[in-house]
Amino acid sequence: MNLSIELKVGLKELMVLVLLLLSLRDPTIGKLIESLAIQILSSY
Repeated sequence: MNLSIELKVGLKELMVLVLLLLSLRDPTIGKLIESLAIQILSSY
């Protein structure tokens, strides 16, 4: 049971990392991604 929870957390962290990398490449998208990432992180 715990494994699936850890897997979901791992996927979320991976998604945030990818979004951060994208935001480094494009500052305008970065602002939008930043607010999205905050929403994702604050919901967990």
